[in-house]
Amino acid sequence: MATLRFRPPIPDYPSAIPMSELSRIVTQDAGASICIVGADLRFQYVNEPFAKALGFAPGQMVRMTILDAYGPAHIEVLTAYLQRALAGESLNYERFGRMAQKDGLWRTVALRPWRDADGQIAGVIGVAMTVQELKIAAEKLRVANERLSSHMDNSPLLVIDLDASLNITHCSIRSQQVFGQLPDDLVGCNVLAQLGGLHADSLRVSFERLQRGEESRNHVASTHVRADGTLLHCEWFNSALTDANGQVTSIMSLVEDVSARVTAEAQLRRMAMHDQLTGLHNRASLEECVAAALALGERNGATVTLIFVDLDGFKSINDAHGHAAGDRVLSEVATRIKGCVRAADTVARLGGDEFVVLLHPDGNTSEPDAVVDRLFLALQLPVDVGDSTTTVGASIGIAQHAAGPGTASDLLRRADAAMYEAKRAGKGQARRAA
Repeated sequence: MATLRFRPPIPDYPSAIPMSELSRIVTQDAGASICIVGADLRFQYVNEPFAKALGFAPGQMVRMTILDAYGPAHIEVLTAYLQRALAGESLNYERFGRMAQKDGLWRTVALRPWRDADGQIAGVIGVAMTVQELKIAAEKLRVANERLSSHMDNSPLLVIDLDASLNITHCSIRSQQVFGQLPDDLVGCNVLAQLGGLHADSLRVSFERLQRGEESRNHVASTHVRADGTLLHCEWFNSALTDANGQVTSIMSLVEDVSARVTAEAQLRRMAMHDQLTGLHNRASLEECVAAALALGERNGATVTLIFVDLDGFKSINDAHGHAAGDRVLSEVATRIKGCVRAADTVARLGGDEFVVLLHPDGNTSEPDAVVDRLFLALQLPVDVGDSTTTVGASIGIAQHAAGPGTASDLLRRADAAMYEAKRAGKGQARRAA
């Protein structure tokens, strides 16, 4: 094949640049390495950047084979690409390798079939540009993304990315531990429909405030029912990402499983508000319940009733049978008192052998007498104290508060005073407060 000399193409449009200047631009200043390879895989043309990258002068490379130019290390791959282009295929690919002795760069390469005047493929035109900075930046971005993804997956919190429509775009692996669902099953789903739980409305309001720009971050709690029926308690820490125009483009949520903390808090509150021996309400809890009942009675016109029960002869049981037997008696008395009232009523132990019943204010004024009768019958039955049985009696005071302002402490004081009047009257007596 005759040696082909490269001539710059004559443009199809007018140009103020002389042909000689266009030739210089392509040859030296285009910022690309350009070559033309014939069908025999010999170079027909190379520009100066291409020759320089391989350590040659342009004149040295014309008619040189690609094997002579690149050596055997790269020839197999390069030949495969060139053969595809010679078959009529246009190729684009990236490669990393040494062209010159000290060159080891990433390049993007475009190969196009070179056709003669008759339209027949005579060779291949190759154009290569270094993309080293772009590849370095892309690699840094890849490493940063991998690091971020690793941090997200290893975070003690579940990380959820949402788009502006609240659809899940990314979810860390902790979703399986928190909600029992794999990330792939959540991506693409609406977060409220999929993870709203029992408080979907609260979550919706929280996200809507972010979407409207009323807040840049907020915090909301949610409760969910697990597959086994237990409750899952979560806290969501949400933040919005906005564009240059202030429009929300995405929302990130950090979700923490706080079930253990909620359970522990509930247990602590129960311990603080209940008698540990009997499980009944304690004085502090009773005072809260009485205050709430007084407020309810004031609204609906119902009477609030307290029944104060003090055991008779309990000290002699402790003296005769020991404190363990006394604790057994108190627990049994608590059970019997609860059996005499409704589920809506409140039973409390104030300490020692003193118990109080708060009747739910429902307007039934005859209920206190019926409850007192049931209490006397229940408490006169023998109690097993381990090696024998014993009996206890009770003195009962009743205090009522009709609709209107009142305080829990005043009603308790009146019920206590009525109980002492009953005790002075003799065992097994009941008295009403004035």
